[in-house]
Amino acid sequence: MLSKKDFKKWKKKFEEANTLKVSAITFAVLALFVLVFEQPGSDLSKAEKGAKYFFPKLVVEDVLRAEIDPPGAEDINVFIREDSGWVLENDLRFPVDPEKIDRFFDTLFELKEEATVSKNPEKQTGYGVTEENATRIRMWDHMNREVVSLLIGKTAGLSSHYVRHADSNEVVQVDANIESVINYSTEQWKSKHPLTLTVEDLRRIDISSPKEQYLVQPQRESWMLIEPEERTISESSVSEIVEAINAFEASNLIRPEEKVSFDEPLYKISVRQLDDSIQLVAIVQQGNDFVATNGEQEVIYVLDKKALEELFELIDETLS
Repeated sequence: MLSKKDFKKWKKKFEEANTLKVSAITFAVLALFVLVFEQPGSDLSKAEKGAKYFFPKLVVEDVLRAEIDPPGAEDINVFIREDSGWVLENDLRFPVDPEKIDRFFDTLFELKEEATVSKNPEKQTGYGVTEENATRIRMWDHMNREVVSLLIGKTAGLSSHYVRHADSNEVVQVDANIESVINYSTEQWKSKHPLTLTVEDLRRIDISSPKEQYLVQPQRESWMLIEPEERTISESSVSEIVEAINAFEASNLIRPEEKVSFDEPLYKISVRQLDDSIQLVAIVQQGNDFVATNGEQEVIYVLDKKALEELFELIDETLS
């Protein structure tokens, strides 16, 4: 039988052991919580996740100007950010196809270093990453600081490339099909969509065709058809028209030898936006073709007659 003194010693040891057990359990629970809730799938930046991204802290909003300079090319494609979107500085500030430019930036900013294949400058020619034989991509931010200078070399597989930073001898293999987002001519970079609109930015829409003229304006919580008759129309109807206009695409872009007159268009869409800027497309018939301008006379849109008629039929059906 334990004496009172021995019992107190035993009780003290028992309590200390229990305290250690509780601490160990608490630690285990906290560790499990960290493992479950702090996995790479959480909302961490690319840098925080620890992945070897080429541009871990750069996002497209930081970029004001970008260049793609293929080897041996006569022209460098230069993209400039404007309020209306990206335009080609090297070609009359023509609007850039938004889907193509988005894929370009998405691909570049998701590039990860899969493997370093060489640090020897003498081997750069074999990988196609010298100044002379690589495609060079450069970008500048709003302070005109160069934030990207990347040399794109040979393919290393079906969807893999050798690349290097211009200021580094390290050649890296990346698992990305970069050629598919940069291998476009200047003409192919151009947007063939005469108008690109956003419903939330609209103050007034004027649409005219040989059949009818429409005037649509937002009124407080709804939209109003002002002409040819005054009545309320749904926002979904306006959205349907805007989506159809945005989807409307020219079949070709041409540079006319002589100036085309758009003074008396057969079809016209004019849009006033919240900032009071105006977007428009005027369409006339020239011979057997329907051609359009959005204000830039140097290049005009050649339209498919059937697609043009379908667009205005949809507008008539929606607003009539």
